Amino acid sequence: MVLALVLAIGGTIDPASAQEVPLPQRETPRPQTTPGVPHVQIGVRSFPDLDAELLRRVATLPGVDVRPTVISLPGAKGFWLNEHVPFAHPEVIVGGRELAHVHPDGSLHAALEPGRARSAAAAG
Repeated sequence: MVLALVLAIGGTIDPASAQEVPLPQRETPRPQTTPGVPHVQIGVRSFPDLDAELLRRVATLPGVDVRPTVISLPGAKGFWLNEHVPFAHPEVIVGGRELAHVHPDGSLHAALEPGRARSAAAAG
């Protein structure tokens, strides 16, 4: 998903090497969430090994750094585009160059290209 995010906002990854993978349909009910900011999931169990693997993989993407978030909860990790990566749509970035972040509970917020966002919502 993050690879698609980098491409969607003008990343430096060669589009010929990237594939958009169909999203699986959610099989479990959507978790409850808080109504305001910070917007977090309620009653969701974290999987620290999975979270660590996600952060490790994100850190290997060209032009992407894992840094403390500037727009989320304390302890959340932000996914930041390096300064040399141009933005195709800077208006979708809320803080600094942070395009996504993972919360301490393992939930993730990300800026998606509109078509991909509709696909994600349709998949649950």
